[in-house]
Amino acid sequence: MLVGKKIRIRPLEKVDLELFYRWMGKQENVGRFMDAQLTYKESFVEGMDTLFKDKSKLYTMIEDSDTNPIGIMNYREVIGSNTTLEIGILIAEDSVRGKGFGRECLELFVEYLFNSKQVMRLQFLTRTENMGMRAIGEKVGFIIEGVLKKYKFEQGDYRDYCIMAITRDEWILNKSMGYDSAARE
Repeated sequence: MLVGKKIRIRPLEKVDLELFYRWMGKQENVGRFMDAQLTYKESFVEGMDTLFKDKSKLYTMIEDSDTNPIGIMNYREVIGSNTTLEIGILIAEDSVRGKGFGRECLELFVEYLFNSKQVMRLQFLTRTENMGMRAIGEKVGFIIEGVLKKYKFEQGDYRDYCIMAITRDEWILNKSMGYDSAARE
């Protein structure tokens, strides 16, 4: 378990799947930059059961300091690379968005992954207009590497996505210079 000032991150458990399924099915939980997923509960649970066995991926539950679930975070290996992990984050509870929880999650996860996995690079994708996630990434040291034009069909249109990444070398350099994300306010 990863523990921060306001949050803790623990591996997702089967008892969490009901809540995860509800979050993914409601637009207010997935936010303005994703589509809610209408799917059969049994198919969702079956798919997650498969993921629990896949060592190239990890899904986690984000909880506040009172252990209330507030979101999901994950990583997966990037196809075609043995040095890169892709991160996903969803702060599903609207009441905590914009209060630093996402940033703390990303900081803890980056620290954990670079200290425990033999990876050179971490990346995530976000819609170009998702200024909140882009700002969080930049504060943690991620750099926009490019734009994927018309990458996904969401909310009735083809959407552009940014790819943001940080390398192990950049992360080490930032830490050695005392340039942590708290200084990037």
